[in-house]
Amino acid sequence: MTKGRDGGATLNPDEEVQERLRLVFAKFRDLRSAKAVIRYLRRGDLLLPVRPLHGPAPHDVVWRPANSARVIHILRNPAYAGAYVYGRRRPDPMRRQPGSGRIGTITVAPEDWSICLKDAHPAYVEWNEFMANQRQLADNLNHYDKDRRGVPRNGRALLQGIVSCGRCACRMCLRYSGPNGDHPAYMCVADKVPRDSRDGYSVQGAAEILGTRRRPYSTGCARGRCRDSSLRRACRGKFLCRQSS
Repeated sequence: MTKGRDGGATLNPDEEVQERLRLVFAKFRDLRSAKAVIRYLRRGDLLLPVRPLHGPAPHDVVWRPANSARVIHILRNPAYAGAYVYGRRRPDPMRRQPGSGRIGTITVAPEDWSICLKDAHPAYVEWNEFMANQRQLADNLNHYDKDRRGVPRNGRALLQGIVSCGRCACRMCLRYSGPNGDHPAYMCVADKVPRDSRDGYSVQGAAEILGTRRRPYSTGCARGRCRDSSLRRACRGKFLCRQSS
């Protein structure tokens, strides 16, 4: 964004800057992952416009390689959705660093921003799409304890992000082991979070159990009995897991 003659915010007059920003939003709409957008930009040697805020104004736009911070900044910046906001972060005394007089800050959810004026200036993306992007970015994080599935990743595991523990209902994490790091196992780590003191459980990934047969299967357990015979032999009645909806 840049200031117009009337002092208000407007789109950057450089059409290349406009098209590159619109490309970031378009590719995220298609790929649903910030890292996938970064890989796309790097494969095409497509740089991102950056305006360093150091030194005297005016601050000219420079072009820099795509990285996580730059792509996330574009996707999370409400100014690109035509909004003027205040209160995106708030002080948190608990985050004060020892020996430092500065107080740390935490991110505030959009619905809790102090000021949010939509349609305050021209936008690169509609507000509804911007909010959908925020939900997608949050869901892409592998915080299984917060019931987030995470973005699909490489590997043999077929149920990553959608398997829940049958005892505590927590989302099960995925780990790979073995000589080549290709043996999947779904793990419940409820014992490592404050909410529960139960011991953790794990079950070998079905892709590994079934080998090359790749036939349809279910990891669902009912009263401790796996519906799939191969999984039942692997569980031996010790692991209770279920596929979440």
